[in-house]
Amino acid sequence: MKFLTIIFTLSSTLIAGEFDGTWKTNCASEGATNLRSTVIVQAAQGALEQMQYKDNQCITPTVLVQASGAIEFPALDAQTRFDLTYAAFTVTIKDVAAVKVASLVEYCGVSNWQLDIPMDVAGKTCSEQLSFPRIGDKHHNIIALNEKGQLLLGRLTVELDGTSPELRPTQLDTQYPFIKQ
Repeated sequence: MKFLTIIFTLSSTLIAGEFDGTWKTNCASEGATNLRSTVIVQAAQGALEQMQYKDNQCITPTVLVQASGAIEFPALDAQTRFDLTYAAFTVTIKDVAAVKVASLVEYCGVSNWQLDIPMDVAGKTCSEQLSFPRIGDKHHNIIALNEKGQLLLGRLTVELDGTSPELRPTQLDTQYPFIKQ
């Protein structure tokens, strides 16, 4: 899951004001995965939610991923850098069949998944392709508004994964813009 749900505190009222509002991506398909993300920023608070869906119209939800933490802005420029210190990660399964499978295979090391109940996954390895950061780990990224007024985050890659300031993305992800609602 490339997108994560992030609840964060913005440290600059200038930045918070620039990004104020509710922002959503269109339904996007990555292989067999269908995703929609939402960013909500009001005053100095914000949230980014990623929901996975069964269908390519993003109607029937299956999994919600959420992370939380405090954000700092070390520089204000065209591609504003931000550092997120993680405080929590949860996964909420929204589909009965997926709950049964997740419990059976002990997804993220959890054997008692329940429908619509968030489970703490901070620091857990959930598959060969997915491990969640530990509480206190930092994520380094960029954020900006494009010429259409859409919110863009940094494009994460294997080489630039945001795990250190040196590995901060350098390009914005224009494939998945957040549109102000």
